[in-house]
Amino acid sequence: MIKPDKVWCEWKSAKEVLNTLINSKKPIVQQEDSIVNDAICYNFLVKISDTIIINSHNYTHYQLLIDKHTLLPLKIKQTAEGDAEKGGYNLGRVQMYQENIFSNYVINKSISQEEVRFKKQGFALQITAMLSNGEQIPELKVISLDGKNVMAQEFKNKVMLIELGATACPANTLANPMLNRLQNKYAKNGVLIFGIYCDDTAQQITKYRQSNNLAFPIYIAEKRQKRALKTVGTPGFYLVDSTGKILLSSNGYNDNLEADISQQIDKQLAQ
Repeated sequence: MIKPDKVWCEWKSAKEVLNTLINSKKPIVQQEDSIVNDAICYNFLVKISDTIIINSHNYTHYQLLIDKHTLLPLKIKQTAEGDAEKGGYNLGRVQMYQENIFSNYVINKSISQEEVRFKKQGFALQITAMLSNGEQIPELKVISLDGKNVMAQEFKNKVMLIELGATACPANTLANPMLNRLQNKYAKNGVLIFGIYCDDTAQQITKYRQSNNLAFPIYIAEKRQKRALKTVGTPGFYLVDSTGKILLSSNGYNDNLEADISQQIDKQLAQ
């Protein structure tokens, strides 16, 4: 069982896992022993997937380093690389690296029921659909990249295009040129075009804006804003009229999106 700062493991289960790794006929390779924090470790390479298609190596690998004395994991490393696509768009090569190191194990300590009790508060059902056309956009509570609260009044009586994004989303880059073009086309008419990112720091977003030459602002919001906006994935889009009514919602980018958004904005400006 795992919590953010604690891991519980039964020694019997750890031994069974080790035997499975050693005797498995799956693509698990026992490599030379290694050392982590002065402890000699079993070293296993687990190939979750590993294929070569037209000279392109796509794989997901885990490396497990298990203490030979306690049989407990000391290090788990994940590496992955492959061709990514979304909605039929090729996003290029994507790489992933994650490493977790475990230490300060306490052996044979009794665990209170309170420590392992599951608390339902704070959990919510997975969001599967965005807000629909005709619904009102929730009140926006966002923070600028310099750490200042943006007053909700700034979004009142404005036609707005809201992008729900994340710096780590490869598909986000598909929409950036479109958003820049719309910003350059409609900002002079008072249309607000901006992103709301709920999973990134100001530093990450600032670097992302600079590296992608983004002409539109991006704000930071808390997870509750993400839920209120019914964010299914990234990028997502809401086009909102001056009364706060949603004119268009889109989960993802497509070739017709820019034309659809422009058509709706032109209608609003003509009124």
